[in-house]
Amino acid sequence: MRMTRLSHLLAYLGVGALASYAGEWMLTHGGHGLLIPPWSLAVVLVVLSVAILVAAWPVWRSAQRGERGSADPRGPHEGDGPKAGRPARPGRLVDPFYAVRVLGAARAVSRTGAVLLGGGCGLLALIVLPPIPSLGTVLPTILGTVAAALLLTLCGYLAERACRLPPSAPGETHDGLPGGTGATSLDRDAP
Repeated sequence: MRMTRLSHLLAYLGVGALASYAGEWMLTHGGHGLLIPPWSLAVVLVVLSVAILVAAWPVWRSAQRGERGSADPRGPHEGDGPKAGRPARPGRLVDPFYAVRVLGAARAVSRTGAVLLGGGCGLLALIVLPPIPSLGTVLPTILGTVAAALLLTLCGYLAERACRLPPSAPGETHDGLPGGTGATSLDRDAP
């Protein structure tokens, strides 16, 4: 699974902006009012941004420590002594299924945030380009949505990057090829 490129996110942003601008233009020229996003959308986007970063934190921490798993299904354990059989303290592994779920959620969040960011920018362009007298009442709501969508996109992108495994050797790239594109925690275990 390859990492999301910034060019892909910019493409999603462009599609969202065009769809929003065209849809709102057709609505206003058809005699209907603008569809203005409520403040609750911005609040939900900020909550989702924080949630995806919190979910990605254990995966990132495990990948930074270089933990790759162990043959024992119970994880790494301490050797002989009074604590034999207990999990070793630094060896907390993240469930690979959890890591894949976080990766999928991070990809979805970054793309959704990019589309919503484009939609907010398209709506903003429609309102700002031809001056509208009641701009002061809707502008803060639209700007709040744009800022929250930008935060969502960045948090999703960072959470996806947090699911990468560091190279196991100093000269190795993430996918083992020169100029690697980056491997996820799922790619490392693939045959």
